[in-house]
Amino acid sequence: MRAAPDQSSDDLTILLVEDSVGDATALRRAMTRVNSGVTLKVATTAEAALPLFDSRDRGFDICLFDINLPGLSGLDLLARVKPWNRNLPILMLSTSQSEAEINRAFALGADGYLVKPYDFSGFDAIAHYVCDCWFDGAPSDLARRAHVVLPRADQEWIVQAQRAGSQVQSG
Repeated sequence: MRAAPDQSSDDLTILLVEDSVGDATALRRAMTRVNSGVTLKVATTAEAALPLFDSRDRGFDICLFDINLPGLSGLDLLARVKPWNRNLPILMLSTSQSEAEINRAFALGADGYLVKPYDFSGFDAIAHYVCDCWFDGAPSDLARRAHVVLPRADQEWIVQAQRAGSQVQSG
């Protein structure tokens, strides 16, 4: 599932659920570098994020959930939120590349799984991936450097990205 083709990343609002201040700051800076029009809202726990989904007008276009959160995990949050928000793209973030964790995320309805980087350029790649691939339609050179795992339904995009040199795995 992708965002509406007529929506660009110029007016994109992202909900990031991330307990690491360092990762949230790095992603905020990367998003600003990619597109100054992107707004990043941050919740540090799943419990803090849940009330944001109570309103019909959520005020965000895409979500990024860290999996390893204190209290409810990002997977728990996904399981609670996705059934009522099927059209809202939700991408998972984790340092783990565990096949079981990736499969569980997709089984719960995740639209993508991003492996957290260990350097700042990796956050730039994630920012480009989110803006370019989810809202502008085509991966930029930097987006191709993001370590992304996509659901099997996106096989055509995976093949295209791999031909372009991206580190992409099917889920």
